[in-house]
Parts: sequence; C-alpha cells; structure tokens
Amino acid sequence: KAGQAAGIDIALWEDIEVERWKKFISLVTMSAATSATRCSIGHVVADPEVRAFFVKVMGEVIAVARAKGVKIPDDMLAQG
Repeated sequence: KAGQAAGIDIALWEDIEVERWKKFISLVTMSAATSATRCSIGHVVADPEVRAFFVKVMGEVIAVARAKGVKIPDDMLAQG
C-alpha cells in the first residue's frame, strides 16, 4: 500500500503463487521451444508443427503446476 500511496503503479494479486507459476510457465515454454528448435519465438509461433510442440510443452508445465496444487486458469493453454 505504501507504493500505491507514493503513486507507483502496483498490481496486487489475490494469489501470488498463481501469478508466479503463470510467469514460470511462459518462461519455460519459450526457452524450451526456442532452444530445442534453435528458432526465434516468431518462427515457433508461426510454424504450425513447431507451435504444436510449444503448446505441448506448455501443457506439461501446466500439469506440473496443477500437480503441485496451483490453480492455473483453465484457459491458460488456449492463450499459449
């Protein structure tokens, strides 16, 4: 609240663990897809076959988060 009082644009999250995992899911998925294919993220999302790999990786990381009890939104994979 002190940051808000100082005029700093701050987002307060109801469940920070979900937000941390959402960030982690994005980072792991992008790094895995780009390093495994040796392609830029632009190519990864533009090529249907490589994008399918990207989505599969994202699904695996989401599954890990959910197995740990993190309430990842149902639409996160669709957003990938």
